[in-house]
Amino acid sequence: MRNRKEDFMKTLPTKIDPKYSNMTPDQLARFEDMLNKLRPVYDKLNATHLLKHEHIDKIFRVSEEVTDINLEWMNDYFDNPELKPFYDKNRWHLLHLVIQASATHQLVYKQNLAYEMKVSVKTVYELIQEFIATGHFVELPPTDFGNAEKIDKRVVNIRPSVNVTIAYLDVNFNHILKCIKFLKMHSKITFDFNR
Repeated sequence: MRNRKEDFMKTLPTKIDPKYSNMTPDQLARFEDMLNKLRPVYDKLNATHLLKHEHIDKIFRVSEEVTDINLEWMNDYFDNPELKPFYDKNRWHLLHLVIQASATHQLVYKQNLAYEMKVSVKTVYELIQEFIATGHFVELPPTDFGNAEKIDKRVVNIRPSVNVTIAYLDVNFNHILKCIKFLKMHSKITFDFNR
């Protein structure tokens, strides 16, 4: 009975990087398990054609590139002076919700934010006050952009500052473009931007 390593090594093309010839049985078992479990993930990208033994380098390279893209996104986000104060989960989540409310012309109710973020209203209130004090959020009267609901003019509406909005969009657009470049390189997905 042949061992797993011999079977695996016979499936590899002769031009494969020799560094993979030294894989232990445990490493081989892990790689086989990964190939099987990656199928639904790669299927989302229309990239299951990569899930073959002869593409072992590509499979590892894809993982490396996904990690690089996300680490760059995180660094871009937290190195940006306008976005740096949104340094943890609650602050980041709050920023997303406030920008979403601004973009969709919705009123920002602290109770709704607390519910969405799964934190106390006190936490939301403290964060909002902090960001208003630093100029990252601004208080504006509610506006009516054709919303069907009656607007209570006593409500103070929270919006991101212009600089925060621009920094947020810039960092996220850069991330999206890197993801598109990645998909073009590693998947069979095509893009038509109608330009």
